[in-house]
Amino acid sequence: EAADWFADFKNLAAINARLDALVALRPDICKIVTAGTSYQGRSIRGVRISRHPEGTPIPAFVFTATLHAREWAVPMTAMWYADRLVEDDGTDARITAIVDSSEVYVFPVLNPDGYEHSWTTSRLWRKNRRLNSGGSYGVDLNRNWATGWGGAGSSGTQSSDIYRGTAAFSEPESAGFRDFLLPKTNMAGHVDIHS
Repeated sequence: EAADWFADFKNLAAINARLDALVALRPDICKIVTAGTSYQGRSIRGVRISRHPEGTPIPAFVFTATLHAREWAVPMTAMWYADRLVEDDGTDARITAIVDSSEVYVFPVLNPDGYEHSWTTSRLWRKNRRLNSGGSYGVDLNRNWATGWGGAGSSGTQSSDIYRGTAAFSEPESAGFRDFLLPKTNMAGHVDIHS
């Protein structure tokens, strides 16, 4: 069943439905979490996978994907991680050990507005969907973090694909993810997936 779901790329609605299905399949280890809302008001959804309740002093790991909307392979990769952790818990000793000893967060689409836009309007859209003051759209969320903000590899030109925004964390997507992570003092690792 899982392999069939991964036979092609999935849009945002299908990804969210699969997240819900994983929770329904294993509510004992899997629950929906959110990291705020996007510029256009979409929830930034993910799952938390662990045998332990939140707040248990165990290492936490985060997998994020789709800061760049056009990278359709990355939400599928993130979903594969979540799928394997949920579906193989109890049957694969390595997976069971991970679920027993840590908490894993998987956010397959950190840029839901841009991802939806890449499916409905512009296949190669990269940024979020903020209406900029100059009339162009979008901020490159991968250039909107505080570390190195405004440095090499970013642009102050609003129409640029690498436009960094007006300030670090100016975007609700990056600020929401920051606010999700800050209280979690047990973070041991974060992998942001790109293609």
